Amino acid sequence: MKLLITDVDGSLLPFGQAELSPTIIDFFRTLPAQDVRVTFATGKPFARALPLAEALGITTPIICANGALIKDPVTKQTLFREPIDEAVAREVIQLLAHDARCQLYPETDKALFFVKNPAIPEAAWRHRRPGWKIPTAYDPATDLVEAMQDVPHKIAVSTHPDDRASVEELLRSRFADTLSFFHSKPDILDLAAKTVDKGTAARWLMDFLHIRQEDVIVIGDEMNDIPLCAVAGQLLVREHAPDALLKHADIVIKSGDEALILAIKQALAIS
Repeated sequence: MKLLITDVDGSLLPFGQAELSPTIIDFFRTLPAQDVRVTFATGKPFARALPLAEALGITTPIICANGALIKDPVTKQTLFREPIDEAVAREVIQLLAHDARCQLYPETDKALFFVKNPAIPEAAWRHRRPGWKIPTAYDPATDLVEAMQDVPHKIAVSTHPDDRASVEELLRSRFADTLSFFHSKPDILDLAAKTVDKGTAARWLMDFLHIRQEDVIVIGDEMNDIPLCAVAGQLLVREHAPDALLKHADIVIKSGDEALILAIKQALAIS
């Protein structure tokens, strides 16, 4: 049994594309017959990753929120979850709730929220873009746990790419000892508990499934995929990835669906 762990945005889906191509869907649906289990390791919320997993016929638990959450796509059962410390989550939201550079999207096990920010006009809200389901509004003047009925396991900070570095510098100056920081997209900075990353979640899933490292194939393209290097038997990396990830690649994947399929076949030694 092999386990194929793939990132989504930039690896399976070109940035800005919301739906998987028929070519990718058809190929991935052939993999179970090759004794290959497929899962995601993505920064996406479960609710946004689930339709993609269902399209590919994935029944293996999927890793979401950069490793903060593992859920079964069939039963919807939560198998693993690591929330942010409650006091830290409150402080982050209060710090940035009125910052004109940022839109905040806290994620719990049950829902995705957006923090009302009066410094940003409604027309500019990120979730007004096509393909988004409208998240639940959260007023930062109200109690976090009472309003969300939980503590978030991820806070996505949406910001202009030119502002991301300064926002991250501010956050690291306050929370370097308590949070992990992930660059999942050029305009997104994801925050999670300090112990969270995709590699730690993948190791948990491998133990859960009794899969050996030499039987694991990983596909990635961004800095938040680097922790997966520690669990990969083979690492497949998109050619547009940063050098920090590319240097670990066993196979470099050129752009396009056919190149991805060819690389997976090469890694699995199938025709």
